[in-house]
Amino acid sequence: MSMLYLPEPVELSGRLGLPLSVTCFLIYFVVFHLVCAFFGISDHLKLFRKYKLHDSDEKTYLQLLPRVLFNQLVFFLPSCVFAERLGWVFRTPTQENTFSLWKLPIYLSLFSVYEEIIFYSAHRWLLHSKWGFTLLGHNVHHSTKGSVGISQHYMSVIDYFLEIVVAILVPLAIIRANAYFDLLIIVENAILGPYDHSGYDFFLGSLRRYSPVNHSMHHLRSSCSYGDSVGSMAILDSLFKTSFFHFGYQSFPKIKNDNKNKEEPKATGS
Repeated sequence: MSMLYLPEPVELSGRLGLPLSVTCFLIYFVVFHLVCAFFGISDHLKLFRKYKLHDSDEKTYLQLLPRVLFNQLVFFLPSCVFAERLGWVFRTPTQENTFSLWKLPIYLSLFSVYEEIIFYSAHRWLLHSKWGFTLLGHNVHHSTKGSVGISQHYMSVIDYFLEIVVAILVPLAIIRANAYFDLLIIVENAILGPYDHSGYDFFLGSLRRYSPVNHSMHHLRSSCSYGDSVGSMAILDSLFKTSFFHFGYQSFPKIKNDNKNKEEPKATGS
């Protein structure tokens, strides 16, 4: 029976003399900033304009970068190390926690469900509550409009803890796979998270439930599409009928938008 065996993080950790969590974080960190740089360069050079849904942000990539680095290095990295020391995540692969490749879709599905429950609940009922939006600092993230990739991590401390640290590490701690699966998850987040906030849609809404259109609509209209969008199963937005198309929204509001005459793909059915 074939096994999921990816030795590189463990070997790299040994060569560098670093905890496995730090090595995995550094891989994630490099991937995240390469992806964000790709979107930042694309914005600057006006590339892929066919796929750019909107340019609604006034803050630039470089203006957003310092807070993002602070959040990642001061909060996410220590949280990964702390969780590893507790034995919750980034566990060294052993005979006990090595899993067969056929289980990977099950683990990915479980992570998606757990992460969505945490993210949606915190996002809708805490961060978007009348008292929580400003008190918990979600207004900081909403000062961005979902058209700059790096803005995924532009958040207040409490917001970042709830939506990034808890939403990622708690599901991984529940699943208790090993460092390879945990690395896969955070690298996936490093790619899909910035894409979700980039304002680009390379499928032009054809996968409407799983498109950056959802999160862009959330940033521009606020009271809809509370799920994690790309990479999420969108179960709770469907269950509670809070996706943007449940409200009949078919276009972005006109906010400093280069593509303001471009209408978002029509919503046909749910």
